[in-house]
Amino acid sequence: MFGWKTFKARPWLFVGSIIIYAAAQFVLGALEQVLPEFLAVIVSLAVGTLLAVGLMSLYLKAHDDLAGASIKDMWNPKPFWQYLVTSVLIAIIVILGLLLLIVPGILLALAFSMAPYLVIEKRMWTMSALKESWRLTKGSWWKLFLLGLTMAVMNFIGAFLLLIGLLVTVPISILAMVHAYRVLAGRSVAEEVAVVAPEVVPAA
Repeated sequence: MFGWKTFKARPWLFVGSIIIYAAAQFVLGALEQVLPEFLAVIVSLAVGTLLAVGLMSLYLKAHDDLAGASIKDMWNPKPFWQYLVTSVLIAIIVILGLLLLIVPGILLALAFSMAPYLVIEKRMWTMSALKESWRLTKGSWWKLFLLGLTMAVMNFIGAFLLLIGLLVTVPISILAMVHAYRVLAGRSVAEEVAVVAPEVVPAA
């Protein structure tokens, strides 16, 4: 399993990233209690977006260049607005889908699951990222569902182990999703090359 093998190679990098993320979320939660409600929502969205983008940026870097990845890769504010708009829209779409007998919401969540990575890596805006995610995941929804189910069970077990297990299971889960994104994106590129490549005719 890619996630476990990568985690074992540099465990403290990934454990450290989750500790930083969790600590920041704890401070954010405490801050929200003393701020006016409207300001608390704004701060929560802003800081939460930066944290999410940072964590995913680190894991994308670690997937491709594990030795060169570091905690400083968690600071990546450039795709802030794209990620914020995209994540809010996906949340609305999925919630509406869940209200329609649940299954549509699950399918939409799977179809748009690669959009955040496209926003962070390729700096796509919302609609472009959603369309590309739909294209990348088409035909792989069942596999992504099984992957998501596996990660959910794994993180449940991690939480059951006094939450300490989450320091291992959460990084493995994120790495697994990043790897799925890389596989789907690579497959898509290969298919495009196969379509546009001219037929090679042997010389007489």
